[in-house]
Amino acid sequence: MLCLPAPTAEGQVTALNNEGIKFYEKRLYHQAIDRFRKALELREDDAEVKANLALAWVGLGLEFLNSGESAPAEKAFQSALEVQEEPYAYFGLGYIHYLQQDDRGARRALERVLRLDATFARAYKILGLLEYRNGREDKAEELMARAVELDKDDREAESILQRWRQHEKIAGKFKTRKTKRLRLRYDPELDRETLRDIEAALEKALQAVGEALGVWPQRRLSVTLFSEQSFRQATGAAHWIGGLFDGQIKIPVPTRATDGTAPTEAELAELSRALHHELTHALLKELYPAVPNWLNEGVAQFFEFYPHPDDDAATLGRAVEFRRLRRKEAVAQLREHAHQRVSLAKIPVRLWEQSDEARARWTYLQGLSFVDYLVDTYHLFRLRVFLKTARDSGSLQSACRLTYGRELEKLEDDWWKSVLARE
Repeated sequence: MLCLPAPTAEGQVTALNNEGIKFYEKRLYHQAIDRFRKALELREDDAEVKANLALAWVGLGLEFLNSGESAPAEKAFQSALEVQEEPYAYFGLGYIHYLQQDDRGARRALERVLRLDATFARAYKILGLLEYRNGREDKAEELMARAVELDKDDREAESILQRWRQHEKIAGKFKTRKTKRLRLRYDPELDRETLRDIEAALEKALQAVGEALGVWPQRRLSVTLFSEQSFRQATGAAHWIGGLFDGQIKIPVPTRATDGTAPTEAELAELSRALHHELTHALLKELYPAVPNWLNEGVAQFFEFYPHPDDDAATLGRAVEFRRLRRKEAVAQLREHAHQRVSLAKIPVRLWEQSDEARARWTYLQGLSFVDYLVDTYHLFRLRVFLKTARDSGSLQSACRLTYGRELEKLEDDWWKSVLARE
């Protein structure tokens, strides 16, 4: 009987590396990592295998990141860097730090990316977004323009750059005023009384929502106040959008008519709603930077017209009645169109880019009703705990289990049952 020669170490390394590549191409990253590790045990200085192992860790990190699990994603990127310096791993870490509002950590990691690869377009993109939310518009535009130059297929970066340029074309001549917590840019045509009233309303809304969520801005919030027409021109926002938060708050302001007539009560109510909504988005980015958009929108809608402790009885009554009517309407619409149910986990990532108004309104409705259910069933303080736990654990699912004792899908099922059972 013939005896086959034992495979050489070189042959084993090649076989394991090839197996790892096949697993990687199928996005089976754990199996790929296992094969590359075994290959390195046989030949620890193999440059090709080390590069493949680092990329497999990056692939795993991106998979975690895309599912909202930032803590294991960060560990995966760190594991990649323990193998060798890898631009994509530094980018992953930089993006996580950016989401967590850790500007110093984000900038450090992203600049490391560019030292390794000066053509890495997405690093310029995130650095641009970082500068923009800090109110450094000129530097932000320069970085985003570089990102577009390097990656002409990145339509999002191109859209952001065009929007910023259009915004500055209109708002570049606006006046600026700073308070302890706000950096206001406003149309010089706004009369002093209107500006004073809006500033007071912003501070009041910030205090009410901030105390309810237990969070305060770490830096001045940038707020730009437009006329209705200039808001649409500067932002390109659809007619049904009453404000924007893209790192900065942008609000259309009802102005006095040419005959001096003050804005109507309905216009002022809409302004108050928009101020609360966009301020909540800004504070949520402090409390839970990686908040999914369906939850982001749900919480922001929940805090529209949220009362301040100093509000008079009439204002409190209007806030209660608004919430009652909106909840009644939401339940009626959800029950009527329950067949359109979309799993919360499958709602589009970039909700603000949603061009289908009907679908956008439906996902907003689901987010609001779900948050209403959480607050009614488990109380508001637990929503605050939930958001903080999600931030600290880096996992939405873990936060659901720790705060509510149930998986997200189970909570979602309970909510739908309550909707369908409610008259």
